[in-house]
Amino acid sequence: MQNNQVNVISRFRKIVPTDVKCKLYKAFIVPYFRYCSAVWHFCGTRNRNKLEHLNKRALRIVLDEKSLHYQELLSKFHSSDLYSIRCQDMMKTVFKTIQFETMPKYIRGLFQMRNTEHNLRGSRKLVIPYVNTTTYGLHSFRYSAANMWNKLTEDLRSQTSLNEFRAKVCKIFFLEKQCNCLLCK
Repeated sequence: MQNNQVNVISRFRKIVPTDVKCKLYKAFIVPYFRYCSAVWHFCGTRNRNKLEHLNKRALRIVLDEKSLHYQELLSKFHSSDLYSIRCQDMMKTVFKTIQFETMPKYIRGLFQMRNTEHNLRGSRKLVIPYVNTTTYGLHSFRYSAANMWNKLTEDLRSQTSLNEFRAKVCKIFFLEKQCNCLLCK
């Protein structure tokens, strides 16, 4: 589906100005990459590379750059790679699940706060669930999200505002992946 939309933008790339192509990219291509990203986050490396390649192709067309590397395209567009965006989305989902009661029961049931009588290694950590198989269990949303949440800093886990949490998570991925994550805004 995205490939067809990238082809449409490609056909009009010489007629349409860059700022309009950026708006078209954000409106018609990015939502496909972001839709249910936590579900397909654990696709294989081959499929992940296909998605990143499609995103790179779209950015080349939108920015009219043929020779820049993918990381340079992302930094020029003030974005991060799709893997980082999916990780940020997972952390936002965990934050909403812990902080707000508006999430459905089946999502709230995925995470359980660790019982911390003695605050030795930080508070607001999640119980890492037991997995039966390393093939599928370690690559599940429940396990990976809890593991990633526990690796966040104490300050980040204790945030109460979604906007502050989102900004700080984006800064973390900016430091790790050299991006500004404009797509999260």
